[in-house]
Amino acid sequence: LTRKPLEESGRINSSLAGLYNALLTHRPTAISNYYWLLERIRPNERDVFYGRVRNYIGRFLDSVKPDVVLSVHPMLNHFIQRFIKEERLTIPCYTFVTDPFPPFWQGWASPYVDRYFVATNEALQSLSAMGVPAWR
Repeated sequence: LTRKPLEESGRINSSLAGLYNALLTHRPTAISNYYWLLERIRPNERDVFYGRVRNYIGRFLDSVKPDVVLSVHPMLNHFIQRFIKEERLTIPCYTFVTDPFPPFWQGWASPYVDRYFVATNEALQSLSAMGVPAWR
């Protein structure tokens, strides 16, 4: 089952996802500016943002009852996985890094992800430089 929890979690998140998708489709050169903004704001590390979606995450996980969570986007590597760890759920959290070459947005690196899958040695080295142990 494939779901889009970012878009489903609320209007603000849906708008941010829509902006990202529009930039990617129509102005891909502007993505670096979007990443710059995200690096400054770091919404994935802010408790205020997590607190706004925490109840949604619980309902989302209850509705889909996943055997595993596989993220393919850096914005989805933090809150769902954090909830799973805080609630001591036994759902493994994996990330497939879809950006093949650095520089990467810091959001790819998350302390809540159990295992990463990367396509290139450069991706492995970049995640390691962000503090993700190579064995993960």
